[in-house]
Amino acid sequence: MNNVGYGSNGAPFEYSVSIPAAQRARRKGLLIVFYVAFLLVFVIGGAILRFLLPLLCFTPLLLWMICFFTWRWSNEEIKLSFFTGEISLIRMYDGKNPKKLYSGKIKEIKLFEAATEELIEAHKGDGMIIAAEDLKSEELYLAQWDDCCLVFEALPKALEIIKYYR
Repeated sequence: MNNVGYGSNGAPFEYSVSIPAAQRARRKGLLIVFYVAFLLVFVIGGAILRFLLPLLCFTPLLLWMICFFTWRWSNEEIKLSFFTGEISLIRMYDGKNPKKLYSGKIKEIKLFEAATEELIEAHKGDGMIIAAEDLKSEELYLAQWDDCCLVFEALPKALEIIKYYR
C-alpha cells in the first residue's frame, strides 16, 4: 500500500514570493536618497567642525560599508514551506538572513478561501502577513489561524497539500 500523504517521505514543498516591483523600486529609491543625505551630512559636518576634517578621507569606505550592509533590504522575499502538515513563512533579504515569520499547522486553519479585496480589508488587523507579488492575482488565497492571517499566492501543489491536511 502506498502512502500518498504529502511530506510523509521527508520531502518538503517550498517556494518563494518576491515583493512587488513597484515596492522594490521605491525601496531602492529611498535607500539612494538615504546614501546621498548621509554623504552630504557627513561632508558638511566635517567641513563645519574642522577637527573632523581628517576623517573625511574615510568617507568612501564608510559609504561603501553602509551600502554593502543595507542594499539587500531592497530585495525582500518570503519563502513558504509545507512540511508534514505545517506551513512555515520565512522572510529573507537578498536570499540571506532568514527570519521565521510564522509557523502553524495546516489543520488549525480556521478560514481558507480565495482572497478578495473585501476579505483582505476585513482581516487587515489580524496580524496579517502578505506573501503575494500582486494583490489582484487569481491565485490569491487567505488563510487565518487564531493569531495570524496569511494572504498568499498559492501554487496548485500548495492547494493540494492544504486540502489534504484540512
